[in-house]
Amino acid sequence: MMRFFSVIFLIFPFIVFAEGLETVQVRGEGVIVNQDTAQARSQAMNQARRNAIDLQLHSLLGQDTIVANSTKLEQRIYQQIGRFIKSYKELGVEQHEEVMVVSVEAVVDVAQLKQELANAGVGIEFGKDVEGKASAMQKMDIIITGVNGLRDFEKMRLIQKWLTDSLPKSKPPVPRRMSEKEVVYIVEFQGTPQNAAAILQSSSPGFKVETSLETQSNLLVRVKQ
Repeated sequence: MMRFFSVIFLIFPFIVFAEGLETVQVRGEGVIVNQDTAQARSQAMNQARRNAIDLQLHSLLGQDTIVANSTKLEQRIYQQIGRFIKSYKELGVEQHEEVMVVSVEAVVDVAQLKQELANAGVGIEFGKDVEGKASAMQKMDIIITGVNGLRDFEKMRLIQKWLTDSLPKSKPPVPRRMSEKEVVYIVEFQGTPQNAAAILQSSSPGFKVETSLETQSNLLVRVKQ
């Protein structure tokens, strides 16, 4: 029997900055050493919290800006994560051989994060690189429904690789939210929604896909497995 799930692309020519607080769902991994699962779980939780901040930084900054300011971001942001995460809760824990995987829902203080970036002299205007030159990159959310974002790791890996390999100058998808029913990625690529629809229609992640451009900001991909 054929099984379907959908991938919806929401295209944003410029990033829309969130005000106040934003809730995200992320995962973290910890390696189990000497059967110490408690330490691995703690490590996974810390990584998940870092991933929540990393997700917001990728929403606010271009990759060139992140790379150019990596030391400053590590000192001013990552080493002070507690200032920017207002609360978090564990959604689930899994063990895969010697790796502990923790799923977390975190509430990020985006306003505080933006203020610290401003204090550190790191610009947050999407669409410009560190030299202030205009960028031709698009940024979009990809909503994948019908997959278990907490378990279907191989399926998610194939879709991520498909998007990165297919879309022009695409950067690896960044997970925004994961649940048992859907996965949301942020993808940055060069081109237009029409280009993306045509390219993905003519390629495949390893299973058959049907692509249709619903509107200028909505691309629907039906994947048959």
